[in-house]
Amino acid sequence: MGTDAVNLFVVKIMTDKLSPVSFRLPAAKKAALEKAAADDTRSVSSMIEKVLTDWLKANGYLKK
Repeated sequence: MGTDAVNLFVVKIMTDKLSPVSFRLPAAKKAALEKAAADDTRSVSSMIEKVLTDWLKANGYLKK
């Protein structure tokens, strides 16, 4: 990754403000989520964000 790409990456991280979200899941769904996240080499939080972002884009709530 070049210096410009690294700088853009750092700026994006610093400008994206994350808000905590909390919710409950049945144990079986939580276990499936943890397995899916591990299989995709992601944290559970990252997996939730990815799945949610993909759905929001697919349904017109976010720009593609």
